Amino acid sequence: METLQDVGGMVKAYQSNAASFQAAEELVNQVVSDFGTINILVNNAGITKDTLMLRMSEKQWDEVMETNGMNHLVTAHHLNDNLETVIYHLSKGTGIAGLRGIPERSGKICRPLLPFARRELEAYARKESLSWREDSSNQADYYARNKIRHGVIPVLQAINPSLEYTFLDTWHRLLEMEALYAHSLSTFDHELREENGQLTIPLQLLRAQAAPCSFLYEVVRRRGFSFHQARLMLEERALASGKVFYSASHEAWLNRTELVVKAKSEGPHPELIIPLQNGTWAWVGYQIHLELLEAGSSWEPHQNPWEAYMDLDMLDGDLRVRSWQRGDWLIPLGMKGRKKVSDLLIDQRVPQWQKDQVPVFISGENMVWVGGIRLDDRYKISPATKRILHLSLLPDVETF
Repeated sequence: METLQDVGGMVKAYQSNAASFQAAEELVNQVVSDFGTINILVNNAGITKDTLMLRMSEKQWDEVMETNGMNHLVTAHHLNDNLETVIYHLSKGTGIAGLRGIPERSGKICRPLLPFARRELEAYARKESLSWREDSSNQADYYARNKIRHGVIPVLQAINPSLEYTFLDTWHRLLEMEALYAHSLSTFDHELREENGQLTIPLQLLRAQAAPCSFLYEVVRRRGFSFHQARLMLEERALASGKVFYSASHEAWLNRTELVVKAKSEGPHPELIIPLQNGTWAWVGYQIHLELLEAGSSWEPHQNPWEAYMDLDMLDGDLRVRSWQRGDWLIPLGMKGRKKVSDLLIDQRVPQWQKDQVPVFISGENMVWVGGIRLDDRYKISPATKRILHLSLLPDVETF
């Protein structure tokens, strides 16, 4: 730029987002404002991602088309490609969509040659004197698809010389079946409820379907679960055990008459240390309020599960609040023996996904209070109590 300017030229660099029509329009207007006119137009033939074209996802192709102002991408997949795809899916295990194979249209990608066999396209190319380009990789048996093309298809053609056209007829029938299946599934979907990211599937509704396992799979597979997991969810032993199922992103469990699915929780929340003094502290999802009282003062205990009154002098230093952990136990108020917190949560029917949100209060090595549920009997107020700790929880949202 400096060299051109030194000889009297006018040079200016611009930066713009080629994927934005508004940004491109602003760029053109700016150039016209600076130079008066545009004498040269460069039409970009295409921008691809930093990967091989055959490895690009449909989402990446959508981005390329948006960048280049294109409405559709047309591919040359034909009937034989689809047949190979279906056989490949069968060898790996598949459902109705896998049996249907390659869709005629998906997003902005269109495949108009799917109904035509390779031999038909070759004949048309010869008739119209069109050159036919064969990818050399099509001959290498290293790829699974090529093994099917060279090893499996010829055997099937020996059994049925009209294999491609028989498959074409089957393909049309499968398209109709898939549409019918999708319609039934849509009706089922509308009867489910999802609130705050939690999907609830009534088991009675599910079992009333003609194919409950398939319907369940179609719902949970969008959340990363497999067909095998869907089948296990419906087994009686899973219903009895309250087993939790996990995908990469979600968890599912059976809550009496319902199957509950939600995104994985972040796990136990960090511990908070609270000094024994009047004040308010924040812990995940709660406001925690402490009030110190004299036993001789006039006070009335509130019958509220979110409040607890305890003997302050029985506490061993500061309070600690955290999520419950396996192995935690207490002596519930009014009882003499230990009880695991996990059993207490089951008794209170706390849903699996909410258990990590239950705060427990610790003093020294002992459990003092399972927030909102039960006080430990060792810290109850007695005639000998001189000082009282009034502990209250204010949930940010309704938790139980």
